[in-house]
Amino acid sequence: MNAIFDRLAGIQERNLRKQSDIYFTMPIILDVKIQLYTRLFKKYFSIIEAVSLLSGTSIPQIFLARLIGMPATFMAEFSPYPQAAPAYTLGRITDDMADGDLDPKVFGYNNFPDYVKAAKSQIRNRGTEVKRGIALDFLLKNTLEDLERIQKPGDDVRKDWDMFLDAMLVEYDRRVNHKILTKAGLKTIDDNSFSYAHNIMLIALRSKTRFKNIEEIAQLQGKIFALADLKPEFALYFTP
Repeated sequence: MNAIFDRLAGIQERNLRKQSDIYFTMPIILDVKIQLYTRLFKKYFSIIEAVSLLSGTSIPQIFLARLIGMPATFMAEFSPYPQAAPAYTLGRITDDMADGDLDPKVFGYNNFPDYVKAAKSQIRNRGTEVKRGIALDFLLKNTLEDLERIQKPGDDVRKDWDMFLDAMLVEYDRRVNHKILTKAGLKTIDDNSFSYAHNIMLIALRSKTRFKNIEEIAQLQGKIFALADLKPEFALYFTP
């Protein structure tokens, strides 16, 4: 009986080796999309479906692929921007864990600082010990490798992601320790929170523009997000 199970496991492993990386990253992307839509459908639907459409991983594209009898990953294999949805999803997961909207234990980490420590180590060692699979570690490894293949001279997507993690850790510390920032402190945190994320997505979308060309957008986005969060925060802290 053990020999039969070993043989079946071997067959499954060989079949998995034949699959492309998107086969493993797509379930993570879809799971995150479902969680986002369940929590705040209006806030996230347009942007995540837009980047998913560019990556060939939108719900209509997956449905169409299955309708014509192709694998769900078919559209993604021929997308002109396959890095867009994985990069956005990974950034969204990181931000949500920092904000307390997503429990790091879902991905096997005790808390957000533990995840940041592991992710930074993976960035430095290039994920040499990470195996292919439906896991957050593989999504990070595959996303960074894909972005490196298309980044332009002068770009350093690993450094951008490392700095983005630092910014999210500051956000986490501010939230859990109830820190109040000055106007200058808010400007710094908005710059750091959005600038590296913008660079990463601009690289994913194969744009020649970088954050240094549109620095004002970080401050605008920070203020818009702050206003958008006022309603739920008022309900949280001022409900009798």
